[in-house]
Amino acid sequence: MTTSDPRPGFVRRLEELLAVVAYQLGYHPNNEVIAVLMRDTRIHSLARWDLDAPIDAAAEDLLPAALRDRITSMRIIGYGPPATRAVLTGLTARLHLFIPVVTRLLVADGHAFCLFKQCPCPASGGVAVDVRRTRIAAQMTVRGRVVLPSRRHLKALVDPDPAAQARTAALLTRDDVDERTSRRAVQAAMTLGAARRPLTDTHAARLAPALHRDSARQQAWLATGRHQWQQDLWLDLTRRVPDSYVSSPASLAAWSAWQRGETGLASMAWRRAVENGPPTQLTDLIAGLLASQITPDQLLLHRPGYRLYLR
Repeated sequence: MTTSDPRPGFVRRLEELLAVVAYQLGYHPNNEVIAVLMRDTRIHSLARWDLDAPIDAAAEDLLPAALRDRITSMRIIGYGPPATRAVLTGLTARLHLFIPVVTRLLVADGHAFCLFKQCPCPASGGVAVDVRRTRIAAQMTVRGRVVLPSRRHLKALVDPDPAAQARTAALLTRDDVDERTSRRAVQAAMTLGAARRPLTDTHAARLAPALHRDSARQQAWLATGRHQWQQDLWLDLTRRVPDSYVSSPASLAAWSAWQRGETGLASMAWRRAVENGPPTQLTDLIAGLLASQITPDQLLLHRPGYRLYLR
């Protein structure tokens, strides 16, 4: 469970493993099982399911992708009451038939318990853990990253606000928005966002149809990076526009979150996009990035040619 390699993707202590999980998810898990999928000694990806999910169904969902991605080992972490031990034991026994499970942990009441029988590690009797006191947490704080209290809080960032949606819908016009007007709407919204000024309902109503145009959506995509205000802007619009217009702002929110390393939020925003509109180049790009485990630092944008180069 330990390694001395300091590069991102490696963990050196139990607390750091749990911190990586929390920051990758974007929230503190509870009543959930998290599978940390490893490729050799590096963390490849995370999988999650609810604690009360059927063991067979969880294994059937996880194993095909893990085998396809050449996962070499797994770390299974359950977050819940002591009774979770039985669930984790059954699940890890099933998974271990196909891929080695090198860690089996239960996290409960601020303590981590190793569930391997006769394990000599300190966690066999339970050890206190606090992910806030790790180097991972310190690094993420410097980057402006936070961990939300629960999955429900994370989901609320992309869930629709019915009252705001109704206000935006009331201001929408049926007139087609030309390219020039669309691009000006994007520029105005990003100027307001950079100044930390909220969009009015009128701005939201102008921006929603503007982002339906490929040229305006590409303009917004090329202008969106890792800034917190950009993520806040697109998340705000994702909650406020009617569902028929949400695909583009949700995609932009996912793109911004992915660049910031917030893959849990990126996945939720991407899902909101694809559930409410046809696939676009942007949704396909995000899906590919999330599936391939390419990091933001590995992706080079050659913006003048609007082409992607991967290294």
